[in-house]
Amino acid sequence: MPWHGKLLLDNLRVTFKLWQARQHPSDCPTCREIWGAKKAPTTFDDYCARYPDLDHGAKRHLTMKWSPGLTAAEVAERSGQPLSRVRLAIANNVLRHSVSGKRKYVSRTDATLWVAHRCPTGESRFSWIAVDTAAKRYLFTTREVWQLIAQGALESREGTAGAQRGLTYVRPQQCEQLRKEIGFTEKQAAARLHITVSRLRELLNGLNWRGAPKIPFVTLQAVKKRLDSRAGYDLREAAAELKTTVAWVEEHIAAGTVRVSRAKWDRRRRYLSEPMMERLRQARRSNAKREPASALPADALSVSQAAREAGVSIATIGKWAEASELPRFHTPVGWRYRRRSVRARAKRYWQDVRFLRATPPAWLQSALPSNENS
Repeated sequence: MPWHGKLLLDNLRVTFKLWQARQHPSDCPTCREIWGAKKAPTTFDDYCARYPDLDHGAKRHLTMKWSPGLTAAEVAERSGQPLSRVRLAIANNVLRHSVSGKRKYVSRTDATLWVAHRCPTGESRFSWIAVDTAAKRYLFTTREVWQLIAQGALESREGTAGAQRGLTYVRPQQCEQLRKEIGFTEKQAAARLHITVSRLRELLNGLNWRGAPKIPFVTLQAVKKRLDSRAGYDLREAAAELKTTVAWVEEHIAAGTVRVSRAKWDRRRRYLSEPMMERLRQARRSNAKREPASALPADALSVSQAAREAGVSIATIGKWAEASELPRFHTPVGWRYRRRSVRARAKRYWQDVRFLRATPPAWLQSALPSNENS
């Protein structure tokens, strides 16, 4: 496109007028963070030089109608709680607020989170957690928690009774807020998850993250869930680990020897957990001690061989066996099926098959009626 990559002055003029009309007060912390040390632009040329490089969220904030948030009375009305409870939560720093003029305001997001946490006031013993617990839950180091306490960013208190005596406690709501504000560098995030930076970058692909200078806490939680869900072997990796074929692994899956798991973040990915892999290793060891081929009937078929003989999938063979429609017997090398039983069940299947383009096995094609005149 001829305009691609070029600034559209008409658009910039419109957004500049809208920004001037809705310009937020000088004490708006988000605006100060967006414009940085240079402060807000004073001319249109300065605006044109700085505005296009901002991310989409910053541009939306600059042009939206300014609202300091909700007053304590509005929070009480929305949450259905007494006004005294809201004020107590604000006083205890459980409900984060900002001050504009002489009034205190709570953002809609913080009010929603406060309600989701069942409107705590900060007075109960459940409103405090130990320093070690805070470090583990919110992915701080213990040293970082103590530094935040020393800086006054975290409110703390000393336990005085029972097992709490002598321990230092902090508020979990403040820890959560600080963790979201501080974020992580790639190095810090990788260290918290005990993986390499390159591995972290792979796991970040596809997540709803814009690549900001710091990785948000919620994004790191999503990476951890993704990392936990990937713990296992897909079918090709399992076959390589066991030095066998994928068909052999699928045969044992169909026979019920192992159970396949699926990643929550990608239902298409099938994998085998470590306990399932141990079952397959035991099956491989039993194969090494299996009976000689002469001990098995001459027409004994494996699951994959039975599927090819009947012209259906391995899953269909499994369904027939579970429904007692196809006899099978267990051997040291897995389930086996008699050829005559497979052919008898296959004949019934292909007589009533619903798929017009399906092709029956070669041994059965001559026995089935022709569909040319249908």
